[in-house]
Amino acid sequence: MKKVFYFLNVKFLVYVFFIAYFIIGIFLTPHYGLSWDEEVQRKKIGENNYEYIIGNISELDEFHRYYGPVFEIFLILPEKLFNIVDSQKIYILRHFFTFFVFYIGVVFFFLINKKIFKSEIYALIAVLMLVLHPRIFGHSFFNSKDIPFLSCFIISVYSLRLFLENKNYKTVFLHAFASTVLIGIRVLGVIIPFLTFAFLIFELLMMNKYCLMQKICKKFWMLYFLLVGGLVTLFWPHLWNSPVSGIIDAFQFMSNFNYYLDVLYLGNYIRADNLPWHYVLIWIFISTPIVYLVFFVFGIITIFKKICNNKVSCFNLNKIDFLLIIVWFFVPIILVLVLGSVIYDDWRHLYFVYPAFCVIATLGVWQIVNNLKIKNFKLGLVGVLFVFLNFTFVIREIYKFHPNENVYFNSIAKLFEGNLRYYFDIDYWGLSYRQALEYILLNDSSKIINIYVLNFPGELNRKILIKNSRQRIKYVKNISEADYFINDYRFYKDEFAPGSTFYSLSIDNISIIDVFKLKM
Repeated sequence: MKKVFYFLNVKFLVYVFFIAYFIIGIFLTPHYGLSWDEEVQRKKIGENNYEYIIGNISELDEFHRYYGPVFEIFLILPEKLFNIVDSQKIYILRHFFTFFVFYIGVVFFFLINKKIFKSEIYALIAVLMLVLHPRIFGHSFFNSKDIPFLSCFIISVYSLRLFLENKNYKTVFLHAFASTVLIGIRVLGVIIPFLTFAFLIFELLMMNKYCLMQKICKKFWMLYFLLVGGLVTLFWPHLWNSPVSGIIDAFQFMSNFNYYLDVLYLGNYIRADNLPWHYVLIWIFISTPIVYLVFFVFGIITIFKKICNNKVSCFNLNKIDFLLIIVWFFVPIILVLVLGSVIYDDWRHLYFVYPAFCVIATLGVWQIVNNLKIKNFKLGLVGVLFVFLNFTFVIREIYKFHPNENVYFNSIAKLFEGNLRYYFDIDYWGLSYRQALEYILLNDSSKIINIYVLNFPGELNRKILIKNSRQRIKYVKNISEADYFINDYRFYKDEFAPGSTFYSLSIDNISIIDVFKLKM
């Protein structure tokens, strides 16, 4: 009876979490500014591919044709189908669907962890680590590049696991479809087909040469790759005329991608294609809640102990799950380090490995709680409560930074002397321009306000404001004509104050953006 009561309570807790999280997501969606790339993503990828599909244009954008268009086409469809023309509505709708896709990914992540740990409590702990990472929490609303890729990577891992468990027409189609969508978001998604191929080769080697299961395995292996090839071509207009050369061109473009702008790292401006090998590792270290890092270390220690003792199954991990998690987290990072891939803007290009980080960290939680339970069952319960208590501290950090969770740093980063703005790029996507503009509009009653901004997002963020407010803002090209100057310090760490400080946004001693009043 106690077990039944416990199960019902845990199940109830899971349902409450997912319902509450969705409602909170809807409520928070309108709060975020516009990031540097949103307009380009919408027009050059989403709208350009949409117009090509319906036949209004005959050529795709020469540069952006190599970017996976699937998610941007998905985002542009409601705008076109319902004839939405107001810029504020367009971008809030985009933010909602970005969050919604992440939410779906979180549901699948729960299902993955439920299978791995055979426990809804530990599955929920892993999910909370994913959702309550402050930077990823913020990005889940406005980042239509890295967050959809992260979400669909989770779904692809889940479909791969189903396919490996039970090969039939249903699972092969689901896995092929998930893989195709992933590749259609970013060509890096080919990791999943390669991973599928590796697991199937492993299975074939483990089978008898004339085994019936081997023939079935080969059959579905061939079907999977045929489906992926066909669906990728169908979903990516760039490939319609020449599928093979088109995908090769996309690979070459992305592998030779050069980002020539400077990145502020450890107090120095360094070209993005010449960053040191430790760039990604340091960013993970300083932008992830410390308690998650501690759990991750325990998880790694646990994994190595089990490998040495050849007891992988001791913590509910079968060999497939074990390999999936290790490959998911470590291989992309190792490839970046070895190949010297261009990575910039913290570690957002590798956010898709973070779910695997959460699984490993949850293994650390499992090990800690299990050791306490061996000593005393009540101690084990205290351990679980301690974990959930730490989530409340992270929630407090998210609340404190909102809607600027994208500039979160943990306490380790704050050991740097002085302002972090002099060591790292802070609001590198310029979302805080929205708050600066709203403050000016609220505190200046002029019918027309002349504004000079340092970077493009300063102009873009006008589009997320209500129509009446948008009409009051006039951007000028010469600072001498401006009433206000807004500086987000992107590419410029030195302060520039030609007038009096009118507004300064700072959170937890991290300076984000300043507004200077030029005319009194």
